[in-house]
Amino acid sequence: MTRLICAFALLCVFCGTVISAAPEPTVVQHVKKPTTKKPPAKSAPKAHKGITAEEEAKILAFTKENLPTMHTRLVDTKTKSTKRYQSLLRTASTHVKALMKMPKPLRAANIALAQSKIQLYELFQSYLKAGKDQEAKDALKPQIRAEIAKQFDAKMAIRVHKLNQVEEQLRQLQADVNRA
Repeated sequence: MTRLICAFALLCVFCGTVISAAPEPTVVQHVKKPTTKKPPAKSAPKAHKGITAEEEAKILAFTKENLPTMHTRLVDTKTKSTKRYQSLLRTASTHVKALMKMPKPLRAANIALAQSKIQLYELFQSYLKAGKDQEAKDALKPQIRAEIAKQFDAKMAIRVHKLNQVEEQLRQLQADVNRA
């Protein structure tokens, strides 16, 4: 029963707590127009599928500075499995590019949230490994609560930033209406 609860908690942490009950999408068939293919333009040398050596270096530098757990995982995987490394690098690339575009306060909150999720996952793994050892489980509970509190704080910082953006848009719209 405890494993089921922990598994559900992990699912909620990684997938979000909102379960969508949207209707099934309708199927739409698109007809592709014939196109003439142009030869691809030569670009910088590729380190891995779709990622240049320069982009790889930027991703590794960013993760080393801001996401040390992810960086360690990338470096360890690079020596073990090229295929797995390519997959992780593409995933990391998507996240890092999104983080780099964010304003610093929002970036910091998102980084804190990501690190907290990783830490919480590790704590839940420890909780599951504790099995029937109630003392070990009791020792982990305050740490789990602290990580959940960190996630809450990070999510609130993200929401405050989004709220400020919406308020600014509202002010701009109000100014446009007043001018008209």
